Amino acid sequence: MTSNSDIRPSASVVILRPSNNGFEILLLKRNASLSFAPNFWVFPGGKIEESDYLDGDGEVDAAYHAARRECEEEAAISDVGELFYLSTWTAPVAAKRRFRTHLFVAFVEADTPFTVDGSEIVEGHWVSLAEAVAKASKGEYLMMPPTIVSMMDLNDNNDPQRMMAFLDDRPYFDYAPKIFFTDEGMWALYPGDSGWACGDVSLTEQRHRLLRHPDYSYTYFK
Repeated sequence: MTSNSDIRPSASVVILRPSNNGFEILLLKRNASLSFAPNFWVFPGGKIEESDYLDGDGEVDAAYHAARRECEEEAAISDVGELFYLSTWTAPVAAKRRFRTHLFVAFVEADTPFTVDGSEIVEGHWVSLAEAVAKASKGEYLMMPPTIVSMMDLNDNNDPQRMMAFLDDRPYFDYAPKIFFTDEGMWALYPGDSGWACGDVSLTEQRHRLLRHPDYSYTYFK
């Protein structure tokens, strides 16, 4: 088990571009040789470095700088424009590697090129947001829970007007998942779920949770 002192602050960016039907999302595939999340599809992101903290910056401000840096390092996108805060994810205490990841959303032009580094990231492509959610839900894309939940939340607002209203002045929110295993699979419970505070997955009056089935498909309840 890890402690609060072992948490590694990090940042990640959901990059969207306009399409004929809502938005497309940039997904990157991690190298199969990596010890953490090999072959998983992710957003550009990584640890917050000391250099990301400018004078007087707190962690979330530093995450903005880290997010921009990671876009350039992992996808060679040097200008992602304005970043919109989406959410924060602090990994459960029992996690072997415990990150607190601040997620942002960026919008780029339809013709924005990207290039993967060929090392940590070996593949990348644009895919419609709706298709990405459908494939990840069925287990066709290997993804961590924060990735699939973030895409599902965005896909619920998958047109320019709704998306901007969704992202406008979002308050800080830490999903802080609590993990439980049942015969159905792995449950991740989030704040607002009836079972989150007491750790009882059987309480379902208010649901804000994700079920990862044994085949790595997902069902999201909210």
